[in-house]
Amino acid sequence: MVLKKMHKSEVVKIRWKMFLWALLFIAIDRITKILFIKQEEICAVIFCIKPVINTGGVFGILAGATLPLIITAAVIVILSIFMLTAHEFRVSRSMQFSIVLIVAGTLSNMFDRVFYGYVMDWLRIPIFTNPSSFNFADIVTTIGVIILISKIWNTDKK
Repeated sequence: MVLKKMHKSEVVKIRWKMFLWALLFIAIDRITKILFIKQEEICAVIFCIKPVINTGGVFGILAGATLPLIITAAVIVILSIFMLTAHEFRVSRSMQFSIVLIVAGTLSNMFDRVFYGYVMDWLRIPIFTNPSSFNFADIVTTIGVIILISKIWNTDKK
């Protein structure tokens, strides 16, 4: 996964880009939550928008376990940032971007848990038998995890 040694100014430039991407994703999540917090249910094709308070993790697992979820999120963020900044070598851009997605989504939902005690989900797909609600941060995190797993999987095959 290590590609090449980089000049320090290039490393700083890339880190700033990653930071700005993370801020953008966090801002989009915050804005969508603000927009949909008082929304009546609206359904179109296969999506429904309806605010739902989630005191648990994914699919409502560990409902009410706010502190353990905050601690887990903090560990994920710290380890992810460490992966990006701990050495003078760089990993592939897609690996960097996947980590940025994971950090942004995790931080945004962690913000909700710290300041509100819950995460506000607002999007669901009712065609599933048990339609769980989710939000933009969940989408971003899931995409990041999928990219990360695929990069690790493809690297192991080589």
